[in-house]
Amino acid sequence: YVNHVRKPFNDSGSLVFTHQDMHMRNIILGDDGQLWIIDWDLAGYYPIFFEYCGIKVFERRQPESFNKWIPLVTGRWDGQGQWPFVQSVGWAVMMKDLHLPT
Repeated sequence: YVNHVRKPFNDSGSLVFTHQDMHMRNIILGDDGQLWIIDWDLAGYYPIFFEYCGIKVFERRQPESFNKWIPLVTGRWDGQGQWPFVQSVGWAVMMKDLHLPT
C-alpha cells in the first residue's frame, strides 16, 4: 500500500483536539435547545484536517443537507496529498473493534 502513496505524510502542523466520529447520530438537540455532542471514544489530538476527513469518510451515510455543512464546521481541507493516509487511519479505526475468528 505504501508504494502507491506519492507524498510523505505531512506532520509539520500543530495537533488539535478532534471528535473523530462526528455524524448525525452523535449530535443531539435537547428539549431546551442545547446541542450535545456524544460518543467521544475516538477523540484525541490529531492534525487539524483529520476532523474534516473523518466526516468525509462517512459522507455517503449522511443526508446531503448534513454534508453541505462540513466545511463550515471543520474548515475546508483540500487534500494536500494526505488522503491515502487519512483513509488508512479511518480503516484502522473502523476495524479496531472488529473481532475476526482466529
